[in-house]
Amino acid sequence: MQDYISLSLHCEITEILNAYTKIVQNDNSLTGLKAYSAARPPHSEALAIVIASYLAYETNCLNQDLGKDAIYSVY
Repeated sequence: MQDYISLSLHCEITEILNAYTKIVQNDNSLTGLKAYSAARPPHSEALAIVIASYLAYETNCLNQDLGKDAIYSVY
């Protein structure tokens, strides 16, 4: 009998978020939700999803439920 694990990921790349957060903090024109959004660029999530998908493929993951929102952010 094979053992299974369940793994959930929050797909964002920390280094990208840190870099964009510094940019936003230095831009006084961005506040509130605009600042929050600017500090979390879509490519941070998209790249993390691609990496997670690749790792799932390489490890023969049985199920990759990325959800519709995750798929849309990649394209």
